[in-house]
Amino acid sequence: MKLHDFAKQYLFEPLDIHDTLWHEKGGVALGSDGLRIKSSDLMKIARLWMHQGTYNQHVLCHPQWFIDAIQPYYKTYQMGCYGYHVWVDTYTYKEFELNFYFALGYGGQYIINVPLLDLSIILTSRLYKDSLLPLSLVKTH
Repeated sequence: MKLHDFAKQYLFEPLDIHDTLWHEKGGVALGSDGLRIKSSDLMKIARLWMHQGTYNQHVLCHPQWFIDAIQPYYKTYQMGCYGYHVWVDTYTYKEFELNFYFALGYGGQYIINVPLLDLSIILTSRLYKDSLLPLSLVKTH
């Protein structure tokens, strides 16, 4: 089964996501990039993450995977730490610390979740030369 077909069956269809395109190279989707999806559908994925694998009262994935995924495993550049396919960071303002995690796509596409606030943010842009700018704007504003 191809990656896109698997994602359609086990992720996209249960989330009521139907308009997707996954670019392939040599007949294979890389998985790490090339997915085209609407912003409103990215929000469904963000909420699935926020609710640890549950969407509209249906469990699509084991909750422990999501808990493990947002642990800081590897220190990275400028963006905090890396978990399972997401970056994990803390925003500090004076004495207040706010933990968040995010997925970053090419050109500045973001899914950002702030669990303490039950807040999900979707950003899309075409900032290919400065794809970290949207994140810095969210962190400072």
